[in-house]
Amino acid sequence: MSFLSTFMRSALRITGAEHAAAFDTSMTIVDSSGLEAELEAFVLECIRDTMTTDAPVITDNYSLSIDPSQVPHTNQVLPALRAIVVIPVAGYGAIYLSHPVRDGLIPRDMVEKLFHLAAAVIEQGQTEYQEDELLALYNEMS
Repeated sequence: MSFLSTFMRSALRITGAEHAAAFDTSMTIVDSSGLEAELEAFVLECIRDTMTTDAPVITDNYSLSIDPSQVPHTNQVLPALRAIVVIPVAGYGAIYLSHPVRDGLIPRDMVEKLFHLAAAVIEQGQTEYQEDELLALYNEMS
């Protein structure tokens, strides 16, 4: 299993997200969990942008999908509202995580910690870590 897949599966366990996907740098899904349909174009654009800026994103499917000029005229059904997190993995791609907003948000500090974990593992050349090892490293981080 590739580092990107292992990192995605670790992040899925850490965050409790319902859906996850690992995208390589060419925007190909190399692994996924819970995805039942293709991701919408606005989500793919967010993932692409995240890889370009090398900064994690926390958002939702409503904010990404609306035309700001239509805000007073739109009505998103709350049960369909999903929290979306995209974490870039330098040189590898990015991971996408999502779950219903009604189940809570993935905290920013958790997202930042995952982002820094990936960066540290890559910097140390330790990308052969297994899922449980990444979880242990995550838990050791302050």
